[in-house]
Amino acid sequence: MSYSPKGSAGLHSGGLMGGALVTVIGMVGMAVVIARFVHARLLPDQTRADALADRRDVADRYLMAGDHRRAIRLYRKLLPRIDRMVGPDHRVAMDARANLAHAQMLAGHHDRARRGFEDQVRFRQQTLGPDHRDTLEARNSLASVRWEIGDVDEAATMYHQLLTDRVEALGTDHPDTLESRYTWAIVKLSRGELDEAVSLLASVLADRRRVLGDDHSDTLTSQNMLDKARALAADPDGPNPFATDRGAAIPIAYTPIPPEDRDP
Repeated sequence: MSYSPKGSAGLHSGGLMGGALVTVIGMVGMAVVIARFVHARLLPDQTRADALADRRDVADRYLMAGDHRRAIRLYRKLLPRIDRMVGPDHRVAMDARANLAHAQMLAGHHDRARRGFEDQVRFRQQTLGPDHRDTLEARNSLASVRWEIGDVDEAATMYHQLLTDRVEALGTDHPDTLESRYTWAIVKLSRGELDEAVSLLASVLADRRRVLGDDHSDTLTSQNMLDKARALAADPDGPNPFATDRGAAIPIAYTPIPPEDRDP
């Protein structure tokens, strides 16, 4: 599981009702129903900013519910309006573009997603700086797209440089750095460098337990992957599923920002 920024400054602090219910129930279909209900019933007396924010919340809900095509259509409609209202360098606009690229990747539009994340990296470097956490996260997303479409050598180079830069900018124990350390171990695993992968995964697991706790989902993911790596290392001549099934090892890293997690 990837670690993403907590959120961004929204256009307003209201947002879509029912998000907590969706989380508790765990029903993806319910998220779609709620999103469509709000989309159809936006109040006519809302301000332009509130109405735009609500529609962006709906797009985010579609994305989180797995309705990628509907999310893409809505993001494309909203982005020109968001740019006019707050400017393209506002955090809201940048997050919406990143979520659009994420939706495009999940919908199989790999080229569009790659271009979207490349634009995000350039734009965030210019507006936020190369060492900003959100810039580094955009680079992580771009590397994930590269990996997913089969450009593994370029992706590996990007992952390694990102790890170095996150250590320098955020520190060794930051959750984002731990994510990069975990990802680099999986790159090693996919290359058949099993002993090194086991050593790296064991180190990440120990640090995630210390920083995040034993029951955190990232800690549990590390434990699961370490068990698999040790099993592979015990039988080095056996098949290595991570050499062919990259998606099972490194998921798309950019996590959409749900409305309730944005700073008011």
